[in-house]
Amino acid sequence: MPRKYILASKLETIQAHFGAKAPQMLEWEPGIIVSPGDESLIITQQNPGELMLSSFGMTPAWSKSRMNLINARTEGDKNPENDPAFRGSKAIFLKPAFKKPLFSHRCIVIADAFIEFSNGILPKPYLIHLRDHKHPIGLAGLYDIWKNPSTQALHHTFTIITVVSNSLVHSLPSSRMPVILLFISTEKYTSNSLQKYTIFNK
Repeated sequence: MPRKYILASKLETIQAHFGAKAPQMLEWEPGIIVSPGDESLIITQQNPGELMLSSFGMTPAWSKSRMNLINARTEGDKNPENDPAFRGSKAIFLKPAFKKPLFSHRCIVIADAFIEFSNGILPKPYLIHLRDHKHPIGLAGLYDIWKNPSTQALHHTFTIITVVSNSLVHSLPSSRMPVILLFISTEKYTSNSLQKYTIFNK
């Protein structure tokens, strides 16, 4: 599963690629490697024409404490073996943390590439990018806004949706990878009219 990803593209390049503008007050510099807890750029379903900062590691709005969920499995609790042949339902819709965000809080996580770690006791990191090296790319994500019950501070947080690895990533070996928005346009993914049964259909 992607625990880290790369974002080194300039803000101007990101704006041109996704057709989204950065607010004048946005304070962001490319940090190269984005790790859990870091702030990075996303585009939300609520405001698809604007870039915004959010923290990697989602905490649902209803949670009483931080959860920092960095990944959301499309199969939910099904397919624990990460079998590539799995053809069951997308049980992510049954997970309390993701059920509401799938309908109203989808987001595009902006990246240039992602880092996958091989399975095993001593996992090795591998940099995964598109074959043609095109970047930036959009990863399917979810976000939510959590209020810290102790401080009342609002925290905008996001997670990356994952699927079973394709043959290339599986050969590393690594069992999970993010949903890359190639087969479904980024504009369509953030559309309020997108039906749930088409969200993960290629």
